[in-house]
Amino acid sequence: MAGPDELNRLSCMRCKERKVRCNRVMPQCGRCSLQDLECVYPVRAKRRTTRCLIDPALSPSSGPALTAILDRLQRLEAQNATSTSSINPCTPSSIPGNASSSSSPCASTIINGRDSCVTTPHNPRQEMDAMTVLKDAVDRIQEMRRRAFGSAVITDSIAIPTDLAKTWVESR
Repeated sequence: MAGPDELNRLSCMRCKERKVRCNRVMPQCGRCSLQDLECVYPVRAKRRTTRCLIDPALSPSSGPALTAILDRLQRLEAQNATSTSSINPCTPSSIPGNASSSSSPCASTIINGRDSCVTTPHNPRQEMDAMTVLKDAVDRIQEMRRRAFGSAVITDSIAIPTDLAKTWVESR
């Protein structure tokens, strides 16, 4: 038990309910002792930490964050390329001159003298998800850079040459 001189960090439940000032004396506050009521102090709950929008593994500097974003983008592009090519490969039978070209979504075009196979994306929703993830990541990096720039401007020391400072003071 705490001594009579000790104060609790929080007001008692009864004072809080009545919205009156509590003197927080332990074990019984002044109001509860005057009214001969039981004085109950709440247990202080820890604050909930807000979820970080940015992956905590990333440092505040944008270099590693940009690297992580680029790596993720490359993985998504590779995944998209492999899923598109495995689902819809461009074969010589799908060239417009052949009989099977009417049923295939793959079209052959000649660009700069080269044959290129243009396929329609199999899953446009997956592409949108990748673009959304990338845009969100870029927005987060820009916000991190803005915050870092603001704190750097405030906390970084500025070296002004003495002769320049004297000239400026004399001109005022």
